[in-house]
Amino acid sequence: MLEPCDITVVIPTYNRTGLIAPAVKSVLDQTLQPAQVIVVDDGSTDDTEEVCKAYAPKVQYVWQRNAGVSAACNTGIRLARYPWVAFPHSDDYWTSSHLERMVAAIRETAGEAAFYFSDMQMPEEDGGGTLWERIGFRPRTPFHLVGDASAWMLMK
Repeated sequence: MLEPCDITVVIPTYNRTGLIAPAVKSVLDQTLQPAQVIVVDDGSTDDTEEVCKAYAPKVQYVWQRNAGVSAACNTGIRLARYPWVAFPHSDDYWTSSHLERMVAAIRETAGEAAFYFSDMQMPEEDGGGTLWERIGFRPRTPFHLVGDASAWMLMK
């Protein structure tokens, strides 16, 4: 396993007792460990807290009054102690090399991009394959970094 990287992982969640454990486990099973892992519980009324607390002290659990996923993400950002923040949701899981690949991309571009992202595997019940395959997204070299990609990131 590689040394921890300067990434805080923030997992927003709400009433995900049955889904949060695989999400947290996939973060903790990374070949390159995050420096900090925070689960922000957005007011769950189920057993999400008990499931998350089983991962202490590797995972910081924070409960807040229900305010929505964006508010949960913002709470995690405020608590982050590292310069990069990753946001898997509580129904996501990462392949074991996800953070290693993200850190490689950050290093290869000297951290010039405002955000980094990767493809995702779609569930078999939804037809399988990857999201990028479905939408025909095929990044090709040379890659071009832009100062502000928010319009691209936020487009439908």
